Amino acid sequence: MNTETKNPEELPTLVVGLSGHLKECTEFLHNTPPMPPLMTTYGLLNPPLGLSRQSMLELVESLTLTNSVYVYDALLESRFMETAIQLFFEYPWNNFAHQSVFNIIATVLPTTHDGISRHIMEDCHLVERILEAEERNKEYSEETHAALGYIGHLTVISGLIDSLANQSAESPNLFSENLQNYPSWGQYISEVVRQRREREAKKLGGIHFDTGSETDTD
Repeated sequence: MNTETKNPEELPTLVVGLSGHLKECTEFLHNTPPMPPLMTTYGLLNPPLGLSRQSMLELVESLTLTNSVYVYDALLESRFMETAIQLFFEYPWNNFAHQSVFNIIATVLPTTHDGISRHIMEDCHLVERILEAEERNKEYSEETHAALGYIGHLTVISGLIDSLANQSAESPNLFSENLQNYPSWGQYISEVVRQRREREAKKLGGIHFDTGSETDTD
């Protein structure tokens, strides 16, 4: 498959068909299907994310893995990522949702499709949301001596953004320009992200400690 094409005739019919309904997918994610509240070990979810919306995230995740410009254009037009990223932070213990949204971000940001990358960085305020989430995690960690469920994914995303921003010291790019709006970013990378990754890379007596996950269901 030619990933650079915008011609739907050169893409699989299923990819074209699903891409044409991304606006409906966005509306489905945004308008919560009727679901009863769900009690979890982390508190009451009202509403829970639900299997239907999780399946929608996984469907769009599969679409982005085609690495098709046609799909990225459709994602951009539908503004799907705004709602997906919102749900990522809204459900801090749903690791299934985190993984799907993470896979989309990690696939899209390094591509040459400037439009969708700019949309994620600027319109979705990804860096601002990351820094705010880290502040919430700091408060949570001080109280519980544990980390919020999305911190592992945010650590990797932050490393990716920082790497993309430093690809070329001579010429600023979308990522380095965006990070100029956040003076605390450099300190966050050096004092939080790098130290966390170094710490997590070490074995703790041969035991892997899992922060747990919330897997809400309909």
